[in-house]
Amino acid sequence: MKLKKILPLCLITLLAGCAKKASNDLTILTPTGAPSVAFYNYATNKNFTTNATPTNIVNSMTSSGSDIVVIDTLSGIKAIKNAKAPYKLLATITFGNFYLVSTGHDENNTLDADDKVVLFGQGQTPDKLFNYLYPNFTNISFVSNVQEAGQCLCKGKVTVNEGNVDADYVFVAEPVLTNISNNNQCATYNQTNLIDIQEIYKEKTDNKLLTQASIFVKNGTKKEQIKKFAESIQKDIEKAIETPQVIEDGMNRLDAQSVTTKYGIGAAIAKAVMEKGNRLGLGFEYAIDIKADIDAFIALFNATATLESEYVEK
Repeated sequence: MKLKKILPLCLITLLAGCAKKASNDLTILTPTGAPSVAFYNYATNKNFTTNATPTNIVNSMTSSGSDIVVIDTLSGIKAIKNAKAPYKLLATITFGNFYLVSTGHDENNTLDADDKVVLFGQGQTPDKLFNYLYPNFTNISFVSNVQEAGQCLCKGKVTVNEGNVDADYVFVAEPVLTNISNNNQCATYNQTNLIDIQEIYKEKTDNKLLTQASIFVKNGTKKEQIKKFAESIQKDIEKAIETPQVIEDGMNRLDAQSVTTKYGIGAAIAKAVMEKGNRLGLGFEYAIDIKADIDAFIALFNATATLESEYVEK
């Protein structure tokens, strides 16, 4: 008799455990950097993985891809439209972390069309953004990536090899900017003359958001799973903005080397950037609620407007 009573109880417990797993065991893939920091509470979650190469993430958006994929908004939308990726747009979680910083060489300390500007990401988001916001600037030098842009800012030169030409302004992104400001070996530059690109973008677009990175959900994922995941990550992001210490605490569940490998950024520097006023640009907005912002942003790249059918229903 005792065995008969125990077996149903075990079965009930097992089923409950399975139900819990089904609602919380979504596989998640994000790029390293700012978007991954939103997942600071997932540091030891075996279903959370990152990749430092965005094209690898886009290429993974197939029927066998992760349940949740985070990628720059334009690339995700293009994967849906052009490659028939079986995903829909759920939410945007980063809203820009770009800054234009004076090196201290600008004589009048005012951004003018003839000032020498260093950009990274030719043909990509930084390039498109700058030319949209400052269309008359022609004295521009390009470097390969944001790390090289940081080196130019550090040296106050237009190339990473220094050369003889001074740069007036450098277009850079966080957390590279904070790393430079903490580097005592860098040349003095005017940290007070720092232009927040996100704010300039808002001014020019009638207060629209710069919808940089978004969450895409694989078709067929249960609505209840999506709802619980969205509510959880939204709560985590809001907590990170309010109390950046939780980012360091969450990421430091791993050892320091593993944190840098997984997130592409150290726990302490991630916290430090957020303590400067959310300069990683974290946030949470359901994509369908900001469709106009998304369409305005991707229009910079001559992309056609999104369809409501490409969004997750709330």
